[in-house]
Parts: sequence; C-alpha cells; structure tokens
Amino acid sequence: SSLFLGRLPQQTPSSRLASKRADFAITNQYPWTLIRDRDGIAHSCHSAELTSCNPKGALTNFTEEYPRKRNGSALGNPDGVNRERTRVMDSDHFYAIGASHKVCQDYARTGVARGRVTGYALVSDGCSGSEDTDLGARLLVHAAERRLRIFEQDFDPLWIARRAAAAVSLFGGQPFCLDATLLSAFVVDDSCLHVSVAGDGFVAARRNDGALVSWEFSDSGAPAYLSYLLDERRMQAYFDAGYGVRRITRCIDGVVCEEREQLLAADFTTQIVLDVGEYEFLLLLSDGASSFEGPGAHVHAAIAELCAMKTTRGSFVQRRCKRFLGRTCRTRQWVHQDDLAVAGLTLRKGMS
Repeated sequence: SSLFLGRLPQQTPSSRLASKRADFAITNQYPWTLIRDRDGIAHSCHSAELTSCNPKGALTNFTEEYPRKRNGSALGNPDGVNRERTRVMDSDHFYAIGASHKVCQDYARTGVARGRVTGYALVSDGCSGSEDTDLGARLLVHAAERRLRIFEQDFDPLWIARRAAAAVSLFGGQPFCLDATLLSAFVVDDSCLHVSVAGDGFVAARRNDGALVSWEFSDSGAPAYLSYLLDERRMQAYFDAGYGVRRITRCIDGVVCEEREQLLAADFTTQIVLDVGEYEFLLLLSDGASSFEGPGAHVHAAIAELCAMKTTRGSFVQRRCKRFLGRTCRTRQWVHQDDLAVAGLTLRKGMS
C-alpha cells in the first residue's frame, strides 16, 4: 500500500539504508516507496522524489528554487537585511453543512510548522453533482498538507491531485469524488504569504490599517477542479464547453476596486503573493460565503461579519463562525444554503 500510514514492524538489517544520519527503512519498490522514520512512523513517497534524507529523518529536496544564504537572504527577503518580520501566531479552521445539503462536502485544515513554511491554511469544496466529494475534498486537503510539510514552498497542484487519486484507488473509489476546489495559503520564510486558488471561493485579509481586502474567484459556475488534470477527455470537454476563464474581483471594505479576467493556467491555479508584514490575518472561504439568504444578506456583509473577530488567538475562527452562524444569523434571519468552510492564519510581528 503506497499510502499506508502507521507503525511498521521491525525491518531486517538488509532493508535499512546505509546511512548513520537517517534511520529509514525502504519496504516497497519503484515507483512508490514506503519509508519509516526513527519513530517508526511510515511515510510513502514516489521514488523519484526521494532526493535525500536529513539528520532528523525528514524528507528534503535540495533543488530549492530559492536556497538560503549565510547572510539570511531567502525568498521574500532577497537583500538579506534584517528587518521586522511577521510570524504565524495561530491557525484555525471551521466547516458547517448548508441548509440545502444532506452531507457536508466542504473541508478545511490549518497548521503551524517550523520549516520555511511557517503556517498554512487549506479549504476544499466538493462538487454537489459528483458522488463522495466530501471524501475527495478531505483527500485533496490532506495531500496538499503533506506536500507543504515535505516539500515546503514547492507547491505542486498536479502532485496533489495524483496523490489524492492514489488514495482513492486504494478503496476502489471513483475519480469523480475528487471534483473539488482547493484554496491554499502558506507563509514562506516569515515574509511572503502565498495564495493558490483552484476553482472558486474567497480570500479575505485584514490590513494593519484596519481595511478589509477580499478577492472573489469565479469560474462562471463551473469550477476548474484539479481532477480534470488527471483526465484529458474531461479537461478537453471542459474547455470545449466554453469554460477556462476565471474572473477575479478585488474589494476593499466591500467596495469593488478591481475586476479582471484571466485564462486558466496549465495547473488550473491562480497565484497571489502578499507581504505578510502588511496584514493582521487572512481567511480562506469556500463559495458558501455567497449562499446566505435573508433580509439584507450579501456576500460582502457575510465576509465582513466572519472577519469581525474580537481576538485572533486560539480557536479564533471557530469562535467567530459559531457566533455568526448562531446568534447573528438568527437575529438577521439569514440562512446559508451551501456548505461553508473557513480557514485562517493570524500573524504577529517580530524581529528577524
């Protein structure tokens, strides 16, 4: 099993790597390899991706596009000058079923790490027209998390789709269950906030001056799922139907300040890079944020409410979402028809 995760039985001496710095045991052959770290935890990886092992037993890839230098320069800090930097303080996520759904097909996950990627937020929204996309959304998010933890800033949507598809094949599932969007945000080197969007959804960030900046990504009602990358016929049918253009709307405090359209990239993603030193926190939201109905309900009002946090410590996203979906929506008589997923990163300043 190429995706087995758990503790492995003791390996024979002949199966161990001839290395004193990394205690790995290779148990499978090409193309998928199952390796065991010092704690006995199993990890699977494509053999072509096993470039090296570091002393702590974690997979590393020395083909970094932006290698660190002795003077401290790295991605997001090219001149190597010490400056005020922003570090991830907390991360939190929340998801809830919509009134029109029987199963919640949205999923979210966040985390704080110690490598070049110091924090990440992930959101996926499964397609209502495909079966078992609640599972597919979870698999895509976990595959994306694995990619970030192993390869750090080298974010590869095709790798993620293939990884999730390999997991689906283990239990005989259909590839259509991976018909789901994927929104990702991760902080690199405590300096740059990278956002990657495949499909539709929203990104919202509170600036240090108090302004709320949001981006809406729309694929004209037919999101470009990463699963299409795995099937040339489905991808060609998608473009033949007239899709393949993504509309991006940028707002400040609910006022539209920019609208543009762009052709989909080869990996179906749209990239945004922000200077984390300019923002207090960032939220990723599924398109369920636009499904609120009731007197005065509007997507920008809903996003503003979800971002109206009294504190950004601990379970700040869960607290805010529960209060908004509970007391606020009852008072305003709002109901969200679609599932809603929210993932957030809150930031604090420190000296580098």
